Amino acid sequence: MEKKLKDFQIATANHIVDIFKSKRQRRVLLSDEVGLGKTIVSKEVIRQVGELDETYGVWDDGIYRVVYICSNANIVKQNTENLGITEVLNIDESRLSMQHLVVAKKAKEMKGEKPQILIPLTPGTSFNLQNSAGNMNERALMYNILSALPDFKDHKLALKNRLNIYNANAVNWNNNITKYEQEISDLDGEEGDYSKKIRQEVMEDEGYKEASSLLLKAISCPDYATSNKAISLFRLIFCKISMKELSPDLVVMDEFQRFSSLLDTEDNSEEALLTRNFFGQENGPFILLVSATPYKPFTTLEELNEYRIDSQYQDFIKLTDFLFKERADFDFKQVWHDYSMGLCQLSTDSLDILIAKKDVAEDAMYEGMSRTERYRTQTKTDLTMGIDVGDVVSYCQMQEIINVCNDIQKGQFGAKTVPMEYVKSSPYLLSFMDKYKLKQAVEKALDGRLLPISSHKQRCLLKVDDVYRYRKIEPCNAKLGKLYDILFGEKGEKHGEQLLWVPASHPYYSIPSHNVFARNHDFSKILVFSAWEMVPRMIACMVSYAVEQKSISLAFPAATYTNQKESDEINERNKQENRKAGTERLRDESLRLTSFPSLFLANAYCPEEYLGQDIKNVRASVRSYIIGQKNIKVQPQSYSAQSLLDAITQFDSDCTDEIQLSSEALDILTDMAIGSPGVCFYRLLQNQDLAREAAAEFCKMFNRRYNAATLDIVYNKKSALTYYQQVIDYCVMGNLQAVLDEFAHMIDEEPVNANNVNKIQKRIVDSFIGRNYQEIDTTESFAKKKKKWRIRTHYAMPYGKMKMNERDTNKANDTRLAFNSPFRPFVLTSTSVGQEGLDFHWYCRKIMHWNIPSNPQDIEQREGRIDRYKSLYVRRNVAKLHPDIYEWSGIFDEARNEAEKEGLCELVPCWSIPQKLLDRIPDSQQERIESVIPLYPLSADWSKYERMKSVLGLYRLTMGQPRQEELLELFKDLREEDIKRLLINLSPIRRK
Repeated sequence: MEKKLKDFQIATANHIVDIFKSKRQRRVLLSDEVGLGKTIVSKEVIRQVGELDETYGVWDDGIYRVVYICSNANIVKQNTENLGITEVLNIDESRLSMQHLVVAKKAKEMKGEKPQILIPLTPGTSFNLQNSAGNMNERALMYNILSALPDFKDHKLALKNRLNIYNANAVNWNNNITKYEQEISDLDGEEGDYSKKIRQEVMEDEGYKEASSLLLKAISCPDYATSNKAISLFRLIFCKISMKELSPDLVVMDEFQRFSSLLDTEDNSEEALLTRNFFGQENGPFILLVSATPYKPFTTLEELNEYRIDSQYQDFIKLTDFLFKERADFDFKQVWHDYSMGLCQLSTDSLDILIAKKDVAEDAMYEGMSRTERYRTQTKTDLTMGIDVGDVVSYCQMQEIINVCNDIQKGQFGAKTVPMEYVKSSPYLLSFMDKYKLKQAVEKALDGRLLPISSHKQRCLLKVDDVYRYRKIEPCNAKLGKLYDILFGEKGEKHGEQLLWVPASHPYYSIPSHNVFARNHDFSKILVFSAWEMVPRMIACMVSYAVEQKSISLAFPAATYTNQKESDEINERNKQENRKAGTERLRDESLRLTSFPSLFLANAYCPEEYLGQDIKNVRASVRSYIIGQKNIKVQPQSYSAQSLLDAITQFDSDCTDEIQLSSEALDILTDMAIGSPGVCFYRLLQNQDLAREAAAEFCKMFNRRYNAATLDIVYNKKSALTYYQQVIDYCVMGNLQAVLDEFAHMIDEEPVNANNVNKIQKRIVDSFIGRNYQEIDTTESFAKKKKKWRIRTHYAMPYGKMKMNERDTNKANDTRLAFNSPFRPFVLTSTSVGQEGLDFHWYCRKIMHWNIPSNPQDIEQREGRIDRYKSLYVRRNVAKLHPDIYEWSGIFDEARNEAEKEGLCELVPCWSIPQKLLDRIPDSQQERIESVIPLYPLSADWSKYERMKSVLGLYRLTMGQPRQEELLELFKDLREEDIKRLLINLSPIRRK
């Protein structure tokens, strides 16, 4: 999303660059609260630093180099395009050992300009070598350098074989070598300066003797361990060379707390050796540390007693040492010590003395830190939950299985009881506990035996026949039941399964109150966080199956659950055609009709003209317009999709011949003008080709049988409507035009134009990801070494894994983009991998904490994923405040004007809406961030939650202090106004 800098962001960027320009220190922390646009601020800092000259150490070699370090490739994909430098190095070639070549290529390529290069690095692959041989690109480049050295020029073939340590395909390996040979040749020209320089630096490195000896040993006597160690040593050499060649002007370390070990420059590790080249130089690069949580914010007494380490305090001291240790004009440690002593003596010293010490510490921190927080709005918290009978049954049955396993293994099974947290977190444990040691032990112990439970009563595994025949599967878990209630209603009355997209925040017209979109006007996607890796898979499978079961079992009673991949379902569809399976029902003429981008129909309906009216009035007016503009004779006659297409083609031409249409056909054309996919996309994109392509992709969702079943239920299969009419009417009732316009505004705040239309169209189309699959154990496969059952996931999906390869990363990114769209998935489930640094707020205002996190600050981090710029609850509220304004830009402009009159900075309205503005909306219509924390009655989780809630209100007062929880006891009786005076203010906009 293209965003203009707000006043508080400009103030922050200016403050950071002023610190750099002061030449007092070159390291600054940007620690704005989650969701306030730290990436946008970083972009402005990058721009302003790029305007400095060589007196500040910038542009001293004619190239502006910015190194962007973040924890994983997902964040690279999300953020690098938003940092303002278009020349971004490919992450595949961002391995640190290769930068000497990459930077040299860019310098030559951009010679004569003022080149700016953004170099993304990930610590796991760039700084932490871990005796690894790296990837194929690294070793192919390495071969081209080493093969010309005196020690290796007579062993080229053997060297090539040794460096192909992972036995990659020979063609691919040789192609990579040839590729880098050519690139080096292009850089060398006639003089060969580049390769000579690099080879000389390799041989002069202090580690060359050891590395070359090991590699020669591996050549003469092939051995994997020796080869791996030798290659790892050479990677370190090339990394050090690259560090010199990089010579960055600015280093941005995003969410650096995930790799804070890079700040340990005094260590003797390889990692520290590399980072000293970045951070250890007296006149090194400017360094911008970026994190909302730059150190662990709170250490509980339990953690302190268990680990004997006050990690919060140690992290704070390490960070401030890194930021301020070069300062000669003040001793930060002493300043902070004085303030800490004042806090500890709060009961005896006067508050004014403590506040004076706080002010001194605050001013010192402001020399190297900046943090702005949003205006606080009340989060709605839902704790209500009962106990499901299935919870008790699941626990008892799992315990019985463990007892049997102990009997089989004569007490040597290893587990005596089933962990209570497992049962509280997931039903059908043996179906979803893949990679858990308990499940593996049970499988091994049973060794093909049947479960010691009656098959029709067991609740530990999903039953194949139940899934195959689309029988209702009880949640058997109170937390899952709670999620079902939120999505579908306690009695199923919400029918959330019938929604194919999130209702528009600013609908252009009203629809009947009984319609599914009207009943779910406040619907939100749900982001679920869990401590257990099985939960995301379980939720994705159970919720997606429940949606299919609610639809398909009613619409197509004879249909069965196809257990094939999508490519195989065509055959299955053909088999089930006589059972109305529902696939590919929108095709040929009907597909062309619904995706047709008609200019005449697009002009027949102007959303702004009819804003706020009832759909009946809108239809009547549009119908009259169509009749009035064309030579139409209304008379009874049959019609088809093809005849409607012919009529539209005639509408779009200059033909003035009479067009004969039945009243029913005219009604369809009226609805097409208001809401057919092709017309809506054309009205948005103003480009027929792009609109037709997007509409065709959009219409694919109606050819999935669970969605086709939804439409049959909504419109009653016995109605006279044909399927394409159902689709068009569904789009009208779903305010599709308003939905697409809102989505386009989130993609790019500028009106659609020639510069952004392709980006907007592509982003929308990329949201239609369809479905994925999860393989799970059932009664048929468990402990029997049979093929697992494949469950489709679409309504709910898991996000990411703790360890992801390139394919996993791309899949996670696709899922994130789809979740940040009005279309499915509507539920996203994640472990801590999705907890920091990612946006999930475009269509989500509800978050479910499946398990209470161990640290209170994790609650804020999680909720920060959905409490961000122009998040769903913000858009819904500003639209209700200004319902008579048509365009989103106008709505936010007017909301900003009102906020300015109240003296509020530009945090309002895009990030938060203070209560005094919200009060203009009736209480029942106000929307908020909703935090669902399902707690079992009488469980220990209640006391854990109460303690966490009390800590959240005060823990900021204990920032950077040892033994925080004990210190909190001193503050519990403080008045609210005194607490506000004691809070440290590092916000440039508020300090002004």
